[in-house]
Amino acid sequence: MKKYLVWLTASIAMVGCVSAAMADKTGSSPFTDNLAISLQGFSDGTIFLANYSDDNSVNIAGPSIFTDQTNAPVVISSSNLYQNGFPSMMLSYATDAGEQTCVLNFVDGPWTNLAYQYVNPPVCQGITVGALVGSGSYAYQLTISKQ
Repeated sequence: MKKYLVWLTASIAMVGCVSAAMADKTGSSPFTDNLAISLQGFSDGTIFLANYSDDNSVNIAGPSIFTDQTNAPVVISSSNLYQNGFPSMMLSYATDAGEQTCVLNFVDGPWTNLAYQYVNPPVCQGITVGALVGSGSYAYQLTISKQ
């Protein structure tokens, strides 16, 4: 009988620890991450078009047009307490070789900080997509440079 009582007490303690750990992890949701995108090395008047795709209740929004003269404020947010999502941003832009597209796939949510879905920045024709750099609490910067 003592053996079962000890086992039951240990099981209850384990459930309490797991619950506390999960509550600590999900404390980061709801969240709003701010991503400032800047362009470097492009000629005046360069225009980027952007389309955004939400995933798993992780939402992404920003300007549909931005230029080398302005930083593009992109907001990634969610109230999903349980799962990460993979929002994406598709950029369209002109190069000497013609019209190009580049897809930036992100991962964000209660279990991770904002990052690229495939760890490294995407490789895109005519541009270099930089690393995501944390610049404060829930704030990130990304630089896109002309190749």
